[in-house]
Amino acid sequence: MSWAAVVAPATVLMALLVVPGWVLLRLAGVRGLLALGGAAPVSVALVGVTALAAGMLGVPWGWGPLGAALAASAVAAWALGRCVVHEQRVRGLRPAGLWARRFELGGARWPWVAATLAVAVVLLAVPMAIGMGRPDAVLQQWDAVFHLNGLRAVQDSGLASNRGAMRPLYGAIGDRVYYPAVWHAMVSLLPAGGSVTLAANASTFVLGGLVWPLGLAALVRVLLWRWWTTTPLALLLVGTFGAFPAVLLSTLAQWPFATAIALVPGTVALAVASRARVDGGVAATAPARLVSSLLVVLTAAGGVALAHGSGVFSLGLVLGPFALASLTHAASRRWDAGQRGRVVTGAVLGSLGVVAGLVVVLTNPTIRNMLSYPRESRAFYPSTVLGSLLDQPLSGPLGDVVVAVATVAGVVIILRSRIGAVPAMTPGGSPARAERGRGDLQGLTWVVGAWALVLVLTALAAGPQTPLRVLTGLWYSQAARIQAVLPVVVVPLAALGCLAIGGVVARRWAQRADVRGGTRPRGAVVLSTPSRAATGVALLALVVSVPWAGTATAKRFSEAYEAGATRWGHMLSPEEVVLLDRLDRVLPSDALVIGDPANGAALVWAVADRRVFLPQLSVSNLTADQRLLRASFSDLMTNPDVCDAVRRTGITHLYVDTATAADGAKVDAGAPGLHRAPTEGVEVVDAEGTATVYRITACQD
Repeated sequence: MSWAAVVAPATVLMALLVVPGWVLLRLAGVRGLLALGGAAPVSVALVGVTALAAGMLGVPWGWGPLGAALAASAVAAWALGRCVVHEQRVRGLRPAGLWARRFELGGARWPWVAATLAVAVVLLAVPMAIGMGRPDAVLQQWDAVFHLNGLRAVQDSGLASNRGAMRPLYGAIGDRVYYPAVWHAMVSLLPAGGSVTLAANASTFVLGGLVWPLGLAALVRVLLWRWWTTTPLALLLVGTFGAFPAVLLSTLAQWPFATAIALVPGTVALAVASRARVDGGVAATAPARLVSSLLVVLTAAGGVALAHGSGVFSLGLVLGPFALASLTHAASRRWDAGQRGRVVTGAVLGSLGVVAGLVVVLTNPTIRNMLSYPRESRAFYPSTVLGSLLDQPLSGPLGDVVVAVATVAGVVIILRSRIGAVPAMTPGGSPARAERGRGDLQGLTWVVGAWALVLVLTALAAGPQTPLRVLTGLWYSQAARIQAVLPVVVVPLAALGCLAIGGVVARRWAQRADVRGGTRPRGAVVLSTPSRAATGVALLALVVSVPWAGTATAKRFSEAYEAGATRWGHMLSPEEVVLLDRLDRVLPSDALVIGDPANGAALVWAVADRRVFLPQLSVSNLTADQRLLRASFSDLMTNPDVCDAVRRTGITHLYVDTATAADGAKVDAGAPGLHRAPTEGVEVVDAEGTATVYRITACQD
C-alpha cells in the first residue's frame, strides 16, 4: 500500500479534531493560536458527548449526529461570546482572560510559527512512518489488539458510546462495562477503505504529529506571551522528545490514553488563559466572563476525561500546581485586604471539599484496582530523574543534553525572578518593561512545581516498592505514563531557557564589540539579539538530539510493527499478514473464527473484518464457553461439551499458527486447546507459512 493512502484519513481526522473546536472557540470569542491549540480538546468533548447521547437515544453513530450536535453547540458558543462582548461594552473595560488580545500573534509572526510547526510535524511524523514500514501495518502489541478490534466493534454496531461500545470485547461482563471509546468513535469515521489499521495509524500521525505540537504552541504563547519568539522556539524543540508521543503510540499502543495526553497542553493553555489579568480589563469574577470561562475550560477538561479517565490525573499534574498557586495568590490578596474571615472560611471549605473528593475517588472500585495494580520495578531514583531530564533512552548516550540545560536555565530564571533578578531577554527594553517581565516570570513558579512533581512521581513509579509508590497507582504505577506529561512543562521551560541563554550570548557578543571599539566580531550578526542566539541554541538541540531521537523512535515503532520481528514476541509473521489480507475473500461474511488470540487469531477481525470468538488477549472476563474452548477445543471429536459450546456460540472456523515461542511468536500458554487442530472434524480452507485456517465440519445439527 502506498503512503498516499494515509492522506485522506489523516486529513479528515485533522479536520475533525481541529475544525469543530476552533469554530466553537471562535464563536465564543477566543482568538488566535489559543483557539487553534485549544480546539482539539473541545472537539473531543463534542464527539464524546454526542456519542454518549446517540447511544442513549439509539441513534447509530455517524456524521449526522455529530453535525447536529455541532450546530446546537455553535448557537450556545455564539451566545456565550455575545454575553462576554456585551459585558465588556457595558462596563467599558478591555477584554481579559480567554479574550485578552495579548495571546494573538499578529500577521507578521504567523509565518514563523507555521514554519516551525511544519518542522515539528516532520520531525515527529517521519520516524513514525519509517518504523511502521507501511501505512496499514498492524501494531502488534497487547493493547493494540483490543483497540483495533474495538474499532471494528464500533463500525459493526453503530454504537460509539463510552457505555457499551466495547461490549463485544468483554465476554461475561460486556453489558456492564464502561470504557473510553472516544478515540474509537473518531477513528471509525475515517475514510480508510475498510482498513482499521490504516485509520488507526493515521490517528497516530495526527495525534502525535499535529495536535500535540499545536497544543504546546498555544501553551507557550499563553505562558510566555511577552516573549513571542518562545513559541517558534518551542515548536523547534518539540521534535526532540521521546517521552511522548513515541512510547505511548508504539510500545504501549495506548491510543485512547495518548489522545488524552495530546489534549493536555491545549487544555492547560485554555485554563491558564482564563485567569489572565489585564490592566483595565474585565474582572475574573464578572458574571459573563466567569460563566463563559468555566464552560470553556470544563468542556476542554471534559474532552480529556472522555478520551481516557487517567488523562484527568495527568492533567491534574499540571493544573494542580496552577490551581494551588492561583488560590494562594487570591487568598493572600484578600488577607492583605482585611478579608481574613473569608479566607479562613474558604480554606476550611476547600479542605473539606478536597477530603470529600479523595474519599469518593479512593473508594471507587476502578481507582482501587488501579492503585493496587502489581508492577515490579527497582530503578534507582537519581538515575530515573537524570534519564527523564535527558529524555533517555530515546535521545542517544548523552541524552537530550541541550534541552536539559535549557530547561534547567528556564527553572533558574523563574526562581531568580522571585528574588528580584531581571533577565535581559529583550533588546532595548525599558526598566519598567523588564520589571513587568519579572512579574510575569514570578507567576510561572507553579510550572517549576509541576515539573518537579512529574519528575518525582516518575521516579517513584520506576523505583522499588515503598509506601509513597501508591501515589503512582493512578497511572498503574507505570513510569512511561507519567513521564509522557513531562514535555508539557519542559517545553515552556526549555523555550524560556533558550531565550535566557540567548540573552547571555548576545550580551557577551555586544561586550566583545565594545572592547574592539565597535568592530563586530565574527558571528555578531547571527548572535546579535537574544532571539537570534536562542534560535541557534534550539537548532543546536536539533543537531544534537534528532539524529539519535529520530533513529530511536523509528526503532521503537519497528519493534512494535514489523511482522515477524516484533519485540516481546510477534503475533503475525509476514506470511500471516499475507493470509489475513485475503481472508475477507476466503471466509464468508458471517464467519466466526476461534484461535489463539496471542498468536494472530484475534487480529482476523481487525485485518480481515471477520468476527473472532476471542477478540482480546486479556482472560479476566471470559465466559464459560470461552474458558472451555481455550482449554479443550482440540478435543472437538472426543469431548461432547466442546461440540455443544461450538453450536451455542456459532463458531465456524479455526485459526491455528504452529509457530512457538522458540520461533519468536507470542503464544498464550493458557490456551492449549488452540495450539493444534483436531485430527478430525475440520478441513483446510487456506494456509500461509505456519498459519492455517480450517472450516469446522463437525458439530453440525
